Amino acid sequence: MNLSSLTPSQEQAVRHRGGPLMVLAGPGTGKTRTLSYRMAFLMDERIAGPNQILAVTFTNKAAEEMQSRTDQLCRMIEISSPPWITTFHGFCFRFLRENISIPFQLLSENEALALLKETVRKQFPDFPIQSFKELARLISLSKNALILPDNPKRLFRWDSFPHWPSCYRAFQERLVAQKFWDFDELLIQTVNTLEENPDLRSALQGRFPYVLVDEFQDINPAQYRLFQLLTRKDGEWMVIGDPNQSIYGFRGASADFFSRLHQECPSLTEISLKETFRLNQTILAASSQVMKASARSRPVGLFSSRKGEPTLPLVALSTAEEEGEYIAQIIEEEMGGLDLLFKGQDSFSPSRQNQSRSFADFAVLYRLHAQGELIAKTFIKKGIPFKRIQEVHWVERPEIRACLNRLRSFPSRDISPAIAVEKVLSAENPEVQPSTAEGVEALKKLRLWAATFKGLLPEFIETLSLQSGLDTYEPDQETVKLLTLHAAKGLEFPVVIIAGCESNLLPLSLLKESDPEEERRLFYVGLTRAEEKVFLTWAKKRTLFGQKLVQAPSPFIEDIEALLKDPITIQETRQPWRQRKKQMSLF
Repeated sequence: MNLSSLTPSQEQAVRHRGGPLMVLAGPGTGKTRTLSYRMAFLMDERIAGPNQILAVTFTNKAAEEMQSRTDQLCRMIEISSPPWITTFHGFCFRFLRENISIPFQLLSENEALALLKETVRKQFPDFPIQSFKELARLISLSKNALILPDNPKRLFRWDSFPHWPSCYRAFQERLVAQKFWDFDELLIQTVNTLEENPDLRSALQGRFPYVLVDEFQDINPAQYRLFQLLTRKDGEWMVIGDPNQSIYGFRGASADFFSRLHQECPSLTEISLKETFRLNQTILAASSQVMKASARSRPVGLFSSRKGEPTLPLVALSTAEEEGEYIAQIIEEEMGGLDLLFKGQDSFSPSRQNQSRSFADFAVLYRLHAQGELIAKTFIKKGIPFKRIQEVHWVERPEIRACLNRLRSFPSRDISPAIAVEKVLSAENPEVQPSTAEGVEALKKLRLWAATFKGLLPEFIETLSLQSGLDTYEPDQETVKLLTLHAAKGLEFPVVIIAGCESNLLPLSLLKESDPEEERRLFYVGLTRAEEKVFLTWAKKRTLFGQKLVQAPSPFIEDIEALLKDPITIQETRQPWRQRKKQMSLF
């Protein structure tokens, strides 16, 4: 197999033999490429067959991207059946269907929350309405730590939380009674099954001697335990990720499992991918300085051969409203003027510096969804097409859930999903009829998925059931993307604007105290989404959740040296930023 297109460190990881492997892969260093080539190399060298390889990642979109790249390589080396590439939940779902006799129905995230509300309201009428989402998070944290309500000695203690752990116990009993499982239950049941059946565990380890785990920094205790059960300490498994991008601590994830692996597996080999192909030198330098200021960061020593703008504009606005206006002006200027754009391609001068920019090149990132609402209103007023990336998947729409319930009871299982979906939608079922534009769009996507799905109805239902809020991004529209820093993980854009770079938002202290080190990593993730340019904006005054705030710049900005920042204060925002340079002043 020709590996000449790989960097030396990528090739070293791909060729590795003789024990477990850990690969540290910073932003833009070719993580998915390395994983895909590793699997193809194992097959091409006849080290492993496709059915001996299991690759696991965290989102369906990441699995689809890895599958697509691996399929291409398989065609090059004339391998007809690619290895199994899936998510943790996808693996558990299929494993349990194959190995346990208990029937169950998998609840979506919204369905599980609705059942939790119904259960708790019935047993604890005084439970505060505003605390249900936090209750769901605490239950998920407990499950992801493999802690059930009947194990009080190990149970997390949130003494100030209403009716804890009684509400957890009531919810778990309701799930069992109705044969419902939530996503977290898939992990618990898989771990329990493997722990209780050593012969099954040994057979599974023999079936998949080559296990590859993507995004290892996002792993939680339940997933780590599953990883231990799937592998042997001295096996030829591989984990890859970046401890500096560990941002899901609120879900139980921890980058500490990197260190734990070193302690538990003395024969572990570590390789670092050091060249980033996404970041230019300026963005790399600025983001690296943010992480160097942390005592808990892990230096990797990334380098880039790409030149870029010498500085990052750091723009201070008087209010959040002016920040929204200014962001719109950045996009207008970068695209060469929206008035010209909407008149058609012929209106552009061929010499315009950014004539190749499109709306899809821009992403506006922020810490809280509430910030996106004001920016969206500004874009509507300015005529800028945009898409807000919410953390709710279209599969969560009530019309889609109703359709799925109908499909589960469909009389024939050996039928194509497209035919089954059309039969359900053409029948007189009021619950599957859309009442909003979002519902119409969701049903269009359902039809498209069904028409292009390779497999029969049961597999189609399984695939839809396993979609989650982490899979909401769809790069299919010529729109500016508005999304939170968390939702931006794993994505990249030519131009990134990080709004709200303020002390109350980064690190977040407005709603509750957060882990400042995880907030720093979150800011690092935001910076490293950019391929070409980063703009940092902040507002001196902002109103959020009814509070009028007087703001200061984020302390993370102070960790970037002055030579890399272009600090600008805008008194009024009526012209694009390049045209206002004579009226700008240092702050």
